Amino acid sequence: VAISPGARRLLTIAAVAGEDIAYPLLEALWPGAEKTPEDDGGRLFDVLDELTGARLLHEHGVHYRFRHALHRSCVYESASQARRRALHGAVARSLVELGERDGGLPVERVAFHYRMAGDARQAAHFLTLAGQRAAAVYAHDDALRSYREALAMLEPPQDAMVGRICADLHTLAGDTGRAAGTLAESLASYERALPLVEG
Repeated sequence: VAISPGARRLLTIAAVAGEDIAYPLLEALWPGAEKTPEDDGGRLFDVLDELTGARLLHEHGVHYRFRHALHRSCVYESASQARRRALHGAVARSLVELGERDGGLPVERVAFHYRMAGDARQAAHFLTLAGQRAAAVYAHDDALRSYREALAMLEPPQDAMVGRICADLHTLAGDTGRAAGTLAESLASYERALPLVEG
């Protein structure tokens, strides 16, 4: 299917953004150069109409999806690694801005995009938030999974600040293990935190 350069750009943005993309996220990610004060997003609507008309994207309310997962995968893989990393970072930042505005921060999704952008520290930060959310509702296994995933990205720590972050994560894992009743695992987590705090 022959599509315009703008449509190709938006298709790549959508492929990086994920399976189900809300219009506000696409609007936040749409290159600023495409917008003019009098346009007010009209160009973006035109491109979305082009992509839905070409049956490349499916519109459901204010959400968009690729019609075929394989096509999304092909579009994603056709973008350079540098472009994908930059777009993942932009998606993460936009999700944070939209989440703060709307009061619903999708921490796991933000963490995923920061990880794909190569920003381990930010990814670990949002995984920590995900773990704390899970622990608050007694989803101990989910909390521990988030903490361990964050630690896997940060260890061994490259500097003192990352060491302190790792110590905090081990402590959180210890607290969660204690709440879950796995005392041996909890103690092991506290023991791993100790040299990082002392160091």
